[in-house]
Amino acid sequence: MASPDGRQAPWAADRDLGPQEARAAIEWAFPEVEVGTVQLVGSGWEFDVYRVRVECEGTDWAFRFPRRREYSEQFDDEAEVLRVVARTVAPIRVPSVELRGAPGPHFPYSFAGHRFIEGIRADAPGVALGNGFAETLGATLARLHASTPDDALRDVLGLETEGPREWLDETLAEIEGLRGFGPEVDAALGWLEAIPVVPAPHGGMARVIHNDLCPDHLLVDGAGDLCGIIDWTDAATGDPLMDFVVLYAWKGRSFVEKVLGWYELRLDPGFWERLDFSVRVRALHWLRTAAQEGGDVSKHRRWVENAFAGDTS
Repeated sequence: MASPDGRQAPWAADRDLGPQEARAAIEWAFPEVEVGTVQLVGSGWEFDVYRVRVECEGTDWAFRFPRRREYSEQFDDEAEVLRVVARTVAPIRVPSVELRGAPGPHFPYSFAGHRFIEGIRADAPGVALGNGFAETLGATLARLHASTPDDALRDVLGLETEGPREWLDETLAEIEGLRGFGPEVDAALGWLEAIPVVPAPHGGMARVIHNDLCPDHLLVDGAGDLCGIIDWTDAATGDPLMDFVVLYAWKGRSFVEKVLGWYELRLDPGFWERLDFSVRVRALHWLRTAAQEGGDVSKHRRWVENAFAGDTS
């Protein structure tokens, strides 16, 4: 897929893959695995994910196939991160890479498999979040952010350096592509075009963060309670605010306040100023990205509305 200027879009896969090719790749890499049904779960920037029934075990696995060559190089580091994270956020489940498929005739890159984590996306149609969802999420994020990685793991995680200034510059560059989405978005662009004052950057300790905490990475059980967190590819150390920006856009400021009611760590003095600002510029950027990628524009218009309904001037 090409971007609007004719270049290859950065999210486009550089190889072909469908259920038949995924099955063939798994059977070639793991001849001892009796593969049953193979179903595409979803595709992101980095991976296509297939749910695979392993008949000899009677269990389901998730196999992740890199969409581009560079993403096939992330599995070793990710496995180490997940081993540590699993202990930190328990009993909330996270993936655990158990199978590593080598490149072969049916798929050109290495790929990985882990036992499928049962659950429903927190933003799936018809899902009602349970009364304990915010409590569990807040407590889980507190445990994650309070964890202290050793030097080796800190090197693997790296430091997330982007923040409000970089996000503002990115969104300002996209402003012409944000016109025509409706009066609420036009009003938001008025705020953006006034070039708002950027809050001071985070000056506190760099915490372990998920760094891509979208509702589709939060899994809930049948009662609507949090049971799993997936897609840790972007995990890093950095401003803990990063794990609240999407929550704010998705469910509003009051929801974040509710989550933080169960977050046992002290917030730094500039937290809310940075968060109110960040969710505005990020929600606009995500709307532009959704329009470019053929994503859910209506959802992201709602996110912009939520961002600008917060307590910030």
